[in-house]
Amino acid sequence: MINTNRMCSEIGINKESADEILGMFFFELETKITKIQSSIDTKDFSGARDIIHQLTGSSSYCRMIELEAALKQLTYTIKFDQKQLPEHLDEVKTLSKQLQDEYARL
Repeated sequence: MINTNRMCSEIGINKESADEILGMFFFELETKITKIQSSIDTKDFSGARDIIHQLTGSSSYCRMIELEAALKQLTYTIKFDQKQLPEHLDEVKTLSKQLQDEYARL
């Protein structure tokens, strides 16, 4: 799921820059997931969408394609099908955890 070579070639950066960007991404990932959960719990759907939007952009930039897709689905769910929120938020959390574990092994 984490492919620094692809990230480097697609956005035109070197390996050191990719490592730095990924470090920042993963440093913020857990906090943002927690904030999304909190916003949804308090029915602050606008706040949740704002955080999801930020994280979707970061995921795209870092070429975290699966997480980006799950975040887009979560945005759709907030807008149109809120009864599915627990399922889609769990998917985002699972993907996030898998990526964090993979990053820790790099």
